[in-house]
Amino acid sequence: MPAGERSAYFGGEHGWLATRTCARRDMAREPRRGPLIIQEFDSTILVPLEFSASVDAQSNVLMTRP
Repeated sequence: MPAGERSAYFGGEHGWLATRTCARRDMAREPRRGPLIIQEFDSTILVPLEFSASVDAQSNVLMTRP
């Protein structure tokens, strides 16, 4: 897969999908739609298809279902 993308499993309904990846430090207040993998040196966050992720002023990752 190209850089910035990897395969992730989303259950029987969706199966394996090519999923965009980003570093947590690159997250912004503007939401990014799932599927998305947010990576950091000590954690990984999987944002499902029906969710969006953004960060708040304290850099907490917030996931919402639009």
